[in-house]
Amino acid sequence: MKSTVCYFMPNIQDQHSIHVINLVFETEHMITKALQSKGLFRIHYVYSGVGKLCLSDNKISVKKGDIFFTFPDTSFYVDPTSKDFSYMYISYTGTRANIMMEKIGINKKNFLIDKCDKVKTIWEEAVSSKTNVSEWMSESVLLYTFSYLAARFNLAEKGNKRESHLPDLIKKYLDDNFANEKISLELLSSTLSYSPKYISSVFKKHFGTGISDYLAIIRVQYACNLMSQGYTVISEIASLCGFGDALYFSKVFKQKYGMSAKKFIETKTEFFHGNSGEI
Repeated sequence: MKSTVCYFMPNIQDQHSIHVINLVFETEHMITKALQSKGLFRIHYVYSGVGKLCLSDNKISVKKGDIFFTFPDTSFYVDPTSKDFSYMYISYTGTRANIMMEKIGINKKNFLIDKCDKVKTIWEEAVSSKTNVSEWMSESVLLYTFSYLAARFNLAEKGNKRESHLPDLIKKYLDDNFANEKISLELLSSTLSYSPKYISSVFKKHFGTGISDYLAIIRVQYACNLMSQGYTVISEIASLCGFGDALYFSKVFKQKYGMSAKKFIETKTEFFHGNSGEI
C-alpha cells in the first residue's frame, strides 16, 4: 500500500442513518497546506509515522496507532512530520453518527485517542481489498471502530470510578474481615488488584491513619464490646478480634485505652455488679 487509495460510496440521503462518503488511505501528501472545512465528519487512523493535525488555533502531534476526529465546521489540514507518515480516514454524515459520538464522548475537546492498534487490521483489510469497497464494508469499519472506542472509554470510566471508591472499598474490607488474623497488605493487594504500597498510600491519604492503626482500633473496639457482653478470657477475646497472640492484644489494648484488658474487664464487672439491684 504505497499509493493513495480512495473509494467513494453510493449517495444515500437518509440522514437518520450513517452515510459513509468515502474511505481513503492517504500516503501522498500533495494537499495545499491551507485550512479547509470539509463539511463532513471524519475519523482518521494513523497507519504509520508521525504528523500534525493543524487546526486554526493549534497544531497537534499525531502518531502511528492514533485515532482522531474532525467535524463538519472544523478547518484543518494534516501535515506529515516523518517521511513514512500515512493515515486512513472515513468521511461520513448522519444523525445516527452524532448520537453515537455523543454516547462515546467524542467531541471537539475529546477527539484524539492514542494506542488504537487493535483496529489496524480491519482498516488495513478494507483499503487493501482488490475489489471496490462496498458501502456496508466501509460502514462496518466505522461501526467497529465506534464499538472499540465505546468499550475502551467505558472500561476507563469504570476504572476511574472504582479507583475513586478505593479508600471505601479498603475500609469495608477491613470492617468485614478484621477478625481474620491473617489479614495483611498482601491479602488486600490480591483481593483488590492494586499494589500494597498504593493501597497503603491511598488509605492513609483519605482517612488520615494507616491500615495497621485502623485495624488495631476496630479490633480493640470489638474487644470492648465482647467484654461488655460478659467475655472475660483474654485469649478467647484476642482470638475473636483477630489477634493471634494474647500478649500482643494486651499490649495494643493498653496503648489504645490507657488500661490493661484485665482492668477493663474488672471495671465492667464491678459496674454490672454494683447496678444489679437497680430497676
